Amino acid sequence: MDNKNRLQAPVIFLVYNRLDTAMRVFEAIREGYKPSRLYVAADGPKDEKPGEEEKVRASREYVMNNIDWNAKSKHCSGKRTWDADALSVKP
Repeated sequence: MDNKNRLQAPVIFLVYNRLDTAMRVFEAIREGYKPSRLYVAADGPKDEKPGEEEKVRASREYVMNNIDWNAKSKHCSGKRTWDADALSVKP
């Protein structure tokens, strides 16, 4: 894809614990758009769900390790670091 056809609008990509879905959506972004700015956001894993931490980490790592075009990318989670605990809204 040449630069004149690249998406110039920023894209925010929300991922969580479904690696298969993250992979499919990411591949569509990579193949069809290659945005100049890609923001990746993910909430932290829930403590009460065994195995969720690994699933969340796998989704995040897949996306961040496969940006193979010239894009400004940022990532954040509940507290703006991948290691942060999940934030939730309490009534």
